[in-house]
Amino acid sequence: TSLEALHQSWRDFHTHKHVFVELEIREHFNFPKGHSTEHYEPSIRALGTADGYNTEHPERLHIDFAKLAYGASNKQS
Repeated sequence: TSLEALHQSWRDFHTHKHVFVELEIREHFNFPKGHSTEHYEPSIRALGTADGYNTEHPERLHIDFAKLAYGASNKQS
């Protein structure tokens, strides 16, 4: 299932994340989004899906604000 694949991916990440520290790509993996991802699979199993949760509204808002800012600019990079 998708949840089993998510769980296995998370385990694989933890098994191999030391490589990023050893290669000095990252110093650590202590950041909020990384931590919260750890809870997705158990939370979905316990509570079910978060119905109605998607990124459509924030993405739409971003597009609107980006267009407003571009329109107010001199339109040069």
